[in-house]
Amino acid sequence: MDFPRQSELKHFLFGIHDLYLMKGIFLHADLPKEKPLISRRYLIPIFIFVALIALRADAAHRVVAVSTSDQLQTALADVQDGDLIQLADGSYPVAELTGFYDFFFIVDPGAHFTVQATTPGAAILDGGGAGRILEYRVDTPGAEGWVTLNGLVFKDGKTTSFDAGGVTIRSGRSTFSDCIFQNNHGLPNTTSGAAAGAVLLTAESVTQFFNCSFTGNTSDNHGGAMLVGQGSTAFIHDSIFLDNRNDLPGHRTNGLGGAIHVFNGLQGTTTYLYAANTTFSTNRGGFAGGAIMAKGNFASSAQPVASPTKVVISNSTFDNNIALNDPSVSPASPTEGGGIMAENNVSLFVYNSRFSNNSGGLGGAVASFRAQVTIESSVFRSNSAFGRPQTTSAGQGGAIKSHSNDNCSDENNIRTGSLSVTDSFFEGNQAQWGGAVFSAGDSTRMFSTTSGCKMGSFADNRLPVTLDRITITNCSVDDVIGNHAVGGGIYGIMVDMSLSNSMVLNSVASGTDPATFNSPSQGHGGGASIRTGSLLSVSDTTFAGNVADHEGGGLHILGSEIGTFSANTFVGNEVSPGGNRPETSSEGAAIYVSPAVSNSLGVSGAINNSTFTDNIGLPIFDSDTTDANGCGCFNLVTYDGNTFYNNTYGDKIYRDSLVAGTHTAEELNTVVVDHGGGTMTQKSLQENNVDEVSPITTAALMVTPEGLIDAAAAGDVMTSTESFLAWSWNGGCAQLNQTELNLGSESTGFMSSDIGAHHLEVWSGGECSGASDDAAVADVLQMASPTAELNADPIAIQEGEDSTLSWIVTGATPVAGMISNGVTDTIINLTGSTVVAPLASIRYHLGIITRRGGATADETVYVDEEPPTVIFLDGFETGDIGAWSTASGE
Repeated sequence: MDFPRQSELKHFLFGIHDLYLMKGIFLHADLPKEKPLISRRYLIPIFIFVALIALRADAAHRVVAVSTSDQLQTALADVQDGDLIQLADGSYPVAELTGFYDFFFIVDPGAHFTVQATTPGAAILDGGGAGRILEYRVDTPGAEGWVTLNGLVFKDGKTTSFDAGGVTIRSGRSTFSDCIFQNNHGLPNTTSGAAAGAVLLTAESVTQFFNCSFTGNTSDNHGGAMLVGQGSTAFIHDSIFLDNRNDLPGHRTNGLGGAIHVFNGLQGTTTYLYAANTTFSTNRGGFAGGAIMAKGNFASSAQPVASPTKVVISNSTFDNNIALNDPSVSPASPTEGGGIMAENNVSLFVYNSRFSNNSGGLGGAVASFRAQVTIESSVFRSNSAFGRPQTTSAGQGGAIKSHSNDNCSDENNIRTGSLSVTDSFFEGNQAQWGGAVFSAGDSTRMFSTTSGCKMGSFADNRLPVTLDRITITNCSVDDVIGNHAVGGGIYGIMVDMSLSNSMVLNSVASGTDPATFNSPSQGHGGGASIRTGSLLSVSDTTFAGNVADHEGGGLHILGSEIGTFSANTFVGNEVSPGGNRPETSSEGAAIYVSPAVSNSLGVSGAINNSTFTDNIGLPIFDSDTTDANGCGCFNLVTYDGNTFYNNTYGDKIYRDSLVAGTHTAEELNTVVVDHGGGTMTQKSLQENNVDEVSPITTAALMVTPEGLIDAAAAGDVMTSTESFLAWSWNGGCAQLNQTELNLGSESTGFMSSDIGAHHLEVWSGGECSGASDDAAVADVLQMASPTAELNADPIAIQEGEDSTLSWIVTGATPVAGMISNGVTDTIINLTGSTVVAPLASIRYHLGIITRRGGATADETVYVDEEPPTVIFLDGFETGDIGAWSTASGE
């Protein structure tokens, strides 16, 4: 009996089932003394046998079983829409190919098909350490098709040309699911060109990677594991990059991307890298980007149309990655970006991610050059920037470095990059300049004396920096390479910086020769140092417990303009040793302010409505100059509405280097500085600074990131993201969540935090009883991880008919997403739909990325066949034959 369609088989079986249930047919109810003609014991096996024959005979797509390398290549060379190439368990060495090519290849497939391991991880495509494994190339426009590869292992591939040891895709479209890329090598051994260890995507390829692992892959130039370039797109979810590297002995001096190098030189296109819920661990980059290096090009005379690159990282982990050259190689400058490096026309977005123990010469976790960088709700712990001791180059940005200096040879004044960091936590990061964050605009264009190099205004050349709701604690700078240690928490030069709603705690700038004037080893700005042509605004921020051994325990401002400065608190900061210096040499336990005479820059603005209490040393020092220097660069900063308590030098809180003696707050109200030449500065315009006679009670409490997400990255030990509670208080007694804190040792601190409300209460007296004198509350929020659904309606069609694919995303709004097989790559809404008309049955894969991580879903549209469905509707649809054999009526 023929069943041209599965629907006819189903109807036949339903008919048999109905007959079976009718009295007098198979059961012969009207002949009670006789047994049924067919017992239940044998009826179901008959049904199953008939069904299997029909299904095998009438499936609309082909299943091609292969077990050798040649069989696999033959199948790849002759594909149709809907084909499933099924690999038996075992090894498929490229060395056993007998055709013209010594690697597997797919050229102009023009079909949507799947290559799948029978047992995930047990079908191994093996390069044998001598040859590359697979190339998927599209030479004819429109012949891309879509290749889905499931459960395969690509191992021991090797190339000595400009492709990949594992998989090379040129203009192709593909999805890799549950695949392993292991010990593949790209070793062209040249000073130009690019090769990748495991995967190369180029020429506008589009590829999804779901639940894949990349381990032990290497390159001697770019992309230890993966290279994504020339307008291509890589979407990575729930994957692991472990021990990939491009720092092999003799590697190229500018080796980029220990795990991934993403770049673009194809005019008019954008290269995209999306990575969600993915772990990058112990990857090594030989020059820039221990884990990831991203680069895009601006328009120029050589390339009239720009070719940008966009990178989005969400809910991912970067641990113990490093950017460091092999000793056999000597790069011209320090290495950059232990975790991520972004250069030129790149937009980098990092959401809800974790960076720990990463290191590089510049930017221990993240570095950028002229790139636009946005970081939200992330954690940076124990990252470091070690500089380049051979050239006494300072390590800049223990966690983050962002800079924008042009070369004079650049034909235009290229726009600066930008840096925005919000709702993030920094702890234990180290460098020589900028223990947590280093930022720099274009000083070359602003101050160069080279003919034709100087271009633009301060507004053009400052780097925009936004720091909002950040916690910096226990970060530090030192001078291990014989240079100034500057900005224990934050360093900014030629920046337009806004620092708001933040806490800078217990950070240190430490030199080895702080007492000697102009020594090359001094600490400046324990909490922050903002310098040379910057514009600084600070509001609602606490500086507490920070230390500098020379100038500016809390904040160091040099040759810059102060914009908004209000509602800040400075408590317990120190110019060390605070109490052992004469008051006339104590240079700003809380704030140090000075012109930058060498750059002919004064300093101006107003420090208003802020609180200064229990700082160790003289709280405020104004370094000042007269018109004798010829630059007119004076200290014009004023002070109004501030409240002070200090007892290091009695009640003295202020000194200006041009005015004799030290001053109380009341005396500061009437200080006038004579700069000579008729320039006078009244230091308080409203004369309303206040001396307090006892310590000022303060309470500050903040949680960063403010939410916990109930999912982490692949391979993480944790099952959710992290959040930290930080506090600062001043008074006689304090309780955090009703637990008393030790005065002194726990006046500032941090701890991992749980979901819910947290309370800090402070009493001015020595006992925690009665109504508190100050209090603060911080809430840790529960944030759901995203989920996704993909549904087809109808799920089964005939060839030539349409089906509508609909998606639903919950938990967070997508910032990007795509559906495989060329359906769409512009998913940015929670819901949506699109119409498809496949020629054969196709499984569609949805991948989305949100600020809280990624999510995936899939759905199959069946063409000219029925989907798998329940045939028996009477409680036996599980296929448990034993249930039939024990039923009554046998």
